[in-house]
Amino acid sequence: MASLHALAIFFVLADRWLKVWVLATKPISAKLLALTYSLNPGLAFSLPLGQPLILLIVGLIIIWLGRYYFKLRRAHDWRSGLIFALLLGSLSNLVDRLLYGGVVDYLNFGSLTVFNLADALIVFSLGLWLVREIFYGNRPPAAGSAQNKL
Repeated sequence: MASLHALAIFFVLADRWLKVWVLATKPISAKLLALTYSLNPGLAFSLPLGQPLILLIVGLIIIWLGRYYFKLRRAHDWRSGLIFALLLGSLSNLVDRLLYGGVVDYLNFGSLTVFNLADALIVFSLGLWLVREIFYGNRPPAAGSAQNKL
């Protein structure tokens, strides 16, 4: 559990540093796998919603994640590490929305997408959490299993 927390903190710190660098230099590149500056005022996948509605939705999600995180943490549930990662990634993007009016994206994958490390952390954590829930439900991981080591 501690390793998931540490990894999440590392990714969010790297994300914040890269956002500061991209905002300072504003690199633009059409190359695949390049650093570039892009401000996404929409929600996930650039869904066009007004900023007040986005802030409300994201704020409510963060509050729910925070409450769920502390519930899992008190129960010493390993999933608290995944929720912590979701929470930090969401907070990093919320800070962007409050400071810049949108999320600063910088990892350019050509015509596919431009995203940031906080987005990657959110998608990875949410994906791992959902896969775990779908395949294992509420059963605790077996001792010595791969799920127990996450």
